Amino acid sequence: TKGKFKVYIIDEVHMLTTESFNALLKTLEEPPEHVIFIFATTDVHKVPLTIISRCQRFDFRRIEMTAIKKLLKEIAEAEKIQIDDMALTLIAKKADGALRDAQSLFDQVISFSSGDVQSEVISKMLNLIDEEIYFTISDSILDKNFKTAFEVTKTVYENGWNFIDFLNGLNEHFRNIMTVVIRKDSDLIEEADYYKEKYLNYADKFSEGDLIRILNFINKTQYELKTSSNQRMKIEIALCHLIGLERSATISELISKINSGKISEPTRTYSISSGGPVKKPSQEQSLSNVRLVEKNEINIPEVKSFVAPTAKDSSDFNSIIAKWQVFVEQVKTDKLFFGSILDNSNPVNIANDKLNIEVEHSDDWDIISDNKTYLDKKTKEVFGKKIEFNNAGKKKSGSEKKSSKPITKSQSSGSSNDENALVNAVINQLGGREIKK
Repeated sequence: TKGKFKVYIIDEVHMLTTESFNALLKTLEEPPEHVIFIFATTDVHKVPLTIISRCQRFDFRRIEMTAIKKLLKEIAEAEKIQIDDMALTLIAKKADGALRDAQSLFDQVISFSSGDVQSEVISKMLNLIDEEIYFTISDSILDKNFKTAFEVTKTVYENGWNFIDFLNGLNEHFRNIMTVVIRKDSDLIEEADYYKEKYLNYADKFSEGDLIRILNFINKTQYELKTSSNQRMKIEIALCHLIGLERSATISELISKINSGKISEPTRTYSISSGGPVKKPSQEQSLSNVRLVEKNEINIPEVKSFVAPTAKDSSDFNSIIAKWQVFVEQVKTDKLFFGSILDNSNPVNIANDKLNIEVEHSDDWDIISDNKTYLDKKTKEVFGKKIEFNNAGKKKSGSEKKSSKPITKSQSSGSSNDENALVNAVINQLGGREIKK
């Protein structure tokens, strides 16, 4: 009552209701000369603009983790408390830049551990996620070990760790790897020295492009996880997707491979059913396997009738082949396992307005049939029209995937001329004649 001013401090002012803010606004518009208000908040964006515009704003920066660790270590030495560097790091990270929170956590830990503070005790008390799990995931991405996805998810679930906190930690983990990959040092990583050394081992194992794709996917999964009805399965699928991501090749790497001769033009093959290229034996190989036989030994098999693809079918087939790999990659993004089945399948031709497909395993066609509704929608999205698939049987052993480059008429006609020349050479060598049916 004897002071010149009356100071009112409202902590976490953003928690006030709209009605409270409206009442406070009247006082702020015509404040008494002897009254000073101090508002404190950690979520300034929740405070109405009408209040903010009538206040002087002071933003307090977060305290660096190294400074918090140093102060906590001084307190521990003064109190004769044994605490390791890993334990100090866990407390400082949990405080998130607030020294008051760090000291409060430190008091709780001391009471819980009876003077000897170990990192395992802190992790158990605060229910923190073991950081070794994140290193297991990054190693499994490099090794393409899909089993890890289910083992890690099971560990997180059984320990009662929050899946959203798990993704936040995974996001920070790959951010730390990106820092090491780009800067080649660990100065900007807020971790214990032990983990900083582990991060340095990834300096040459990931590319910037791969890490950006990984971080973007984790951010997308974080958003989708909030509305997921089965978070455990969502995490398993997300980890499988991360492990299955193909490494992106840089331009410099491709040029280096071309110059060294590691990348060559693919062997051209021709398929009779699609009017495209098939492997053609040389004349020497063909003639060496021919023997002269008596007339009654020749058994001419009956030629089975087939539906010749029309010009329109060939044009449609070429347009599908040109976009087939794009289609498969988009399916992999939605359904990784189903996309892998399509990737191992082989489009043969178009007949009766249906795309004939050879599958690698007989059971694969059942899975393709079960996804008919999805395929109708996806083919219309990629190819501009709905495409119906037809089972062309099991893929021949040694058969190769179709090239995504459409086949021109000149290639087909050149193949026909070469085959006629081979037939004529055999007739001249053996003194036979061609039998037309």
